[in-house]
Amino acid sequence: MNNRICVAVRKRPIKEGEDVVETPTPNCIVNEPKIKYDLTPYTERHTFTYDKVFSEKDGNADLYRDCCLPLIETVFSNGNATCFAYGQTGSGKTHTMLGNDREPGLYAISAREIFARAKKLNADVFVSFYEIYGRKIFDLLNHRERLVAREDADKVINICGLSEHPVNTIEDIFDVITAGSTYRAAGQTSANAESSRSHAVLQIEVREANTGQKKGPKTIGRISFIDLAGNERGADTYECDRKTRMEGAEINKSLLALKECIRALGMGKSHVPFRGSILTEVLRDSFTGNSRTTMIATISPAASHCVNTLNTLRYTQRVKDLGGPSGGARSEQVASGAPAKRAPKRSNFQPAAAPKNRPEWVSDFAEDDGEVGNTPTPPPPAQKPKPKKVAKAAKKTEKAEVKVKDPKIATIVKNHIKALEVPDTNGEEDDDEEEEEEELAETTMPREEERQVRKVHAYVVDEITKAEEKLIALHRRHIDSKMTGIKEEIKAIQNFEESDSVDDYVTKVRGLLQKQMDDMQQILSMLSSISGMLKDEEDLSHTLNSSRAPRR
Repeated sequence: MNNRICVAVRKRPIKEGEDVVETPTPNCIVNEPKIKYDLTPYTERHTFTYDKVFSEKDGNADLYRDCCLPLIETVFSNGNATCFAYGQTGSGKTHTMLGNDREPGLYAISAREIFARAKKLNADVFVSFYEIYGRKIFDLLNHRERLVAREDADKVINICGLSEHPVNTIEDIFDVITAGSTYRAAGQTSANAESSRSHAVLQIEVREANTGQKKGPKTIGRISFIDLAGNERGADTYECDRKTRMEGAEINKSLLALKECIRALGMGKSHVPFRGSILTEVLRDSFTGNSRTTMIATISPAASHCVNTLNTLRYTQRVKDLGGPSGGARSEQVASGAPAKRAPKRSNFQPAAAPKNRPEWVSDFAEDDGEVGNTPTPPPPAQKPKPKKVAKAAKKTEKAEVKVKDPKIATIVKNHIKALEVPDTNGEEDDDEEEEEEELAETTMPREEERQVRKVHAYVVDEITKAEEKLIALHRRHIDSKMTGIKEEIKAIQNFEESDSVDDYVTKVRGLLQKQMDDMQQILSMLSSISGMLKDEEDLSHTLNSSRAPRR
């Protein structure tokens, strides 16, 4: 497992403001400016260690050589490779994956290498592009058609209806990505005016040339590039509308599920919670068998984004700690004063709106058939595994008590708190309390009260999302049943007019109408339940938002 996960950090160039991030690879140092209660300024230095740390001077080609070239080797070794781009909204994830007008991204650089090697093997290359928005999957290359993930008898997750398109050149890849990106879901938050609200997955699959076999061509390997939705704090979405808050909750839930899967694999557990989210469920094959994973965390070095940068690095550090040996993270206080500033399914894919002007590097890539590298970079020297931490003494299970002072909010918490008293089947404590400390420290509400309200709010949001799917399915069944009932009613009237038997007519119509009333009552009951949860979510969100106050 240690050699199968590579964790890297990339620092984006700073446009304005104070640079608080240092990148002496393999360390990443964040100089967090703080103020004591007596208004004395000081700097707290946070040091993180990863496999590789890239500065603002490193380009996408450098990331590819150090982090992604081994993934290509895995693809042509009958394996599955995965590359994640994780980080705060606006920190450079899309630039890393897609590039810009002057520099190609990892998509194009990897595709060029794949085309060169596939050509030598006389193999075909296919591409698919889809997004995971909330609990739904949409095909970005087929007018955002809704897809469904199903598991077959061999325990393999298949995305039913996903279109695959043959590609042969860099121009084809560029057109596919450009056309698909126009369909990707985006929204506005307090952190960014146009934030990606979905996980975009680009899959490139290499197959043997079709020789007329009945079972179809054999798959040589596959690589998946996942541009994850921007991670965000709850404080960045509480002031937004309900849709944005629920989107943020689903994004953070899927990111937590991704970390839990990597933790289970790193600890060698027999059960890996792939069903924790749609993201981990459809990417199950990327973590099992002959697979290799690279996670690239992008960070912004501006002092105004320091909290989000630390949250990104802490999350990525846990992935590194759980995936393999690491130097860990540490924090220390330094002398007073601010840190010094640093120097600045169709046979041929036809996109709905093909780009008229491609970047210059697209034609350069098309003319250059040379491979970026024929041999993978040598693996880093083996490190001694970090000794296991001494297990903490098991805490006694206590019945949850409502600690909220506001009577109205206390009633809401009391109504939902019992659902949160489910014991942990893994027997492990949640290690995410560190990520909550920054938000809890910024509130005027007592810490335990704030933590309890936040957990109940997350539970209510999750229940609303689940109820939405049940409600739509129930409503569809009711409409189908009502259409069938109308035909039965017309038939009953015709029989009554022909036979003049009122007894049969009354019995038949009574049964039909009673069934409709039962279905309508069930729908009305569910609507009432969802309305109550929506009101609870609104009140909880308002309480959390009103408790936020500027730090003094």
